[in-house]
Amino acid sequence: MPNGDPSQHMMGHPGAAAVLHRTDFPAFPHEPYSIQRDLMRSLYEALSKGGVGFFESPTGTGKTLCLISACLHWLEDSRAASATAPKAEEGAAVAGGPHMPDWMRGHAERLERDRQAHLLRAQMERLEVLRSARRQRGARPAAGAKTGPGGAPNDADEFILEEVEEGAASEPGASRKRPVLSDSESEEEGLGGPALQAETPEVPSKTQIIFCSRTHSQLSQFVGELRRTRFADSLSLVVLGSRGALCINDAVARLGSPAAVNEACAELQRRPAPRKKVGSGERTGGKGACPYLARSGAHAASLRDMVLAHPIDIEELAKLGQRRAVCPYYAARDALPEADIILAPYSALLLRETRDALGLQLKGNVVVVDEAHNLVDAVNDAHSATVTGRQAAACTAQMERYLAQYRSRLGMQACLALQQLLLVSRAVGRACAARPQGSQTGEAHARSLNAFVLEHGLEGVNIFQLLRYASETRLVQRVAGYWRSCEMENSGPGSNSVPGMEAGKPGGGGGGLGIEAAGQGPLHALLSLLRGLRSADKDGRIIVDPGGADGGSLRFVLVDAGRLFSSIVSEARSVILASGTLSPLGPLLTLFPGVPMDRLHRFSCGHVVGKERLLALALASGSSGTPLDFRFSRRGDPAVLRELGQVLLNVCRVTPGGTIAFFPSHHYMEEAVASWKASGQWTRLEACVPVLLEPRTAAEVDATLVAHAAACAPPPTFGALPSGPPPRRLGCLLLAVVGGRLAEGINFGDALGRAVVMVGLPYPNPADPELRERLRAMDAAAAAASTSLGIQGPALQPPPSRGHYQDLCMKGVNQCIGRAIRHSRDYAAVLLLDPRYAESFTKPLRPPLAKLPAWILPSLEVPQGGFGPAYTRLVRFFKAMQQTEG
Repeated sequence: MPNGDPSQHMMGHPGAAAVLHRTDFPAFPHEPYSIQRDLMRSLYEALSKGGVGFFESPTGTGKTLCLISACLHWLEDSRAASATAPKAEEGAAVAGGPHMPDWMRGHAERLERDRQAHLLRAQMERLEVLRSARRQRGARPAAGAKTGPGGAPNDADEFILEEVEEGAASEPGASRKRPVLSDSESEEEGLGGPALQAETPEVPSKTQIIFCSRTHSQLSQFVGELRRTRFADSLSLVVLGSRGALCINDAVARLGSPAAVNEACAELQRRPAPRKKVGSGERTGGKGACPYLARSGAHAASLRDMVLAHPIDIEELAKLGQRRAVCPYYAARDALPEADIILAPYSALLLRETRDALGLQLKGNVVVVDEAHNLVDAVNDAHSATVTGRQAAACTAQMERYLAQYRSRLGMQACLALQQLLLVSRAVGRACAARPQGSQTGEAHARSLNAFVLEHGLEGVNIFQLLRYASETRLVQRVAGYWRSCEMENSGPGSNSVPGMEAGKPGGGGGGLGIEAAGQGPLHALLSLLRGLRSADKDGRIIVDPGGADGGSLRFVLVDAGRLFSSIVSEARSVILASGTLSPLGPLLTLFPGVPMDRLHRFSCGHVVGKERLLALALASGSSGTPLDFRFSRRGDPAVLRELGQVLLNVCRVTPGGTIAFFPSHHYMEEAVASWKASGQWTRLEACVPVLLEPRTAAEVDATLVAHAAACAPPPTFGALPSGPPPRRLGCLLLAVVGGRLAEGINFGDALGRAVVMVGLPYPNPADPELRERLRAMDAAAAAASTSLGIQGPALQPPPSRGHYQDLCMKGVNQCIGRAIRHSRDYAAVLLLDPRYAESFTKPLRPPLAKLPAWILPSLEVPQGGFGPAYTRLVRFFKAMQQTEG
């Protein structure tokens, strides 16, 4: 493989590799389309140079397979180049420093190269034994039977908090007891917490590809695509999942709540236990201890190597753990250092505490984020924290009861920590119900971090020290564990074998704040809020919402996601963001402040369909000439709603399949439906095609999609068609919501989505306090930067928040448009209803049309003469497409 000039930049590691070049990708399982080849070449180049890459690849273009082929070809080429040119700093570190003579440095480099090669060969030989055995079997191992855990003793002394030496937390392993479950781990996903590790061989130093996506199903899709390439037999993959997804202990898994599963896992690990025979192997685990975790080193090492030998997804990992009767959650974590490819949900990447607990290393590695259009929201959500008034009351009740029981047996440090937490929980409870001065409506409002701390008398609390103590002593587990033990005594024995984790109503002693509240993790929520309060005042805000059934709420939110994401950017060699649609790019660029423009690489892939198979029309008015003006001040006009109903009726009459109409909100969709029912338009719509509405609850989504598919698909025929009335017209009108459950991740390919209608421009609510604070912070940062450069006055106009606000709107539009056109033979029409779309059709294009994905622009039209010419163009388009189908 030819090498180019040395790279001058690696994020956090400048000058550490040569720029590689490649134009062919033989591991791709079939002859790639030209757009796929261009995507892989551009991605390979971005990886070789280092930096940040933005890659748009519409659905149907084989994005996942292109990511795999480009990344893993680069990984192999990079390792081959490094084998002959090891990093100088590695040799210097082995020999004792950078000031050694050149001949000593060269000798150290050769020794290090030989040692790394030996370690890598040893790993490959170890795993090849399992791969060969698997090839001979010709099948994956089947899931075996599961064994249930035993009960757990209730020893009141186990809940007593310990004293921690000052400064102990700063030294690895300095605490008296190693915590079983870190208080700082992600409660939502159940990630983090130290593992009970098996004996592991020395791991070779190598670059890893860390692939992140939103859901386990998307990670499973990656595994399936990887198996189509030769890399499945040569590279090792480990998938990280939550405890909830991987737990094979029935008594714990059936608890359901992530917080309850985490706490039950911690409780079952807490006690040392004698050895006992369970099933076919010998494992440790006393009364109440998890029988799947504390295994001998040989058993755990065997499962670790099986995980590394062949790529498996989350479900297969869980089944493998069941068959081997070994915890698959910890087996995956033990395998992590030896993996070439790591699959992880967003939460494993975005929180430093979770990365550290998992052992997920970013330095020198490549981070690939799929579905990256959600990344800014994911960063904000990962670092946000919410405490309700009910949770604050639960925290207060739990700590008061704990102190009443143990005060005389606790040291000064433990008493001080509990008293400070009580001070915080009471302050949070009061704040949840507080209304802004002069307000009688109790609307949500924002407070700066410093203002909140001073207003509620928390300036004397050392938050850093308090959080460290809570983590070192497992304060949450002990206080909550004691609370649950009291609840069990009050409510009687439950049916669950995990102590204190029964799913049921709280006992009478808790005043409605017992087992149910503890299962929601109120103490975890309180500590998460404290972590937010550690932030710099300019980085976050407190949103106080005194309304709601849970006694109001207090929420910490980030106002600058880029400040926290920058740690990932600085450590990783490359950060690659990929999605079907990244446009507009503005919100994502806020994650990379300070990255030079020449380190930002962008590639937008064309669609696999020709432009003739996609029609995009911008319409300003309907058939009667009434403007389709959906500005907030006009959208409720009955004339506008009637015109919208008539447009949808006309579109459904000529669309050979499903029509999906996206509204700005559930409220506006329901307002339109009510208007149509009052005017009789609803009856005419239902006489044309079935009409379905996106449900508000997730449980009803599947039934809605099934009904939509049934209405769009031809009925089965057996033999000759029966006589009688003609068959019904195929098609369905599905009313959906931008940003709702049907706007992302749903496949409306082929007849399911022949037409997509965008109703207006879905701008987010400008009165939302969280959004308002982020926009203000963005303008303030821009003003400060301009002032430091000596720029004053008009040069600051327009403020960056204005463009960002429009970007948020068009991000929602682009995601909705992407629901249609799913493969090379598909076709669809997109109708953009609003004068603002048509008015921006200029040369060059202006927003909002200028912010549409690049692949749709060649098919964009704004017919002159109103609705009539546009409707004629739509009819001709569908007729032409139906003729091509035969």
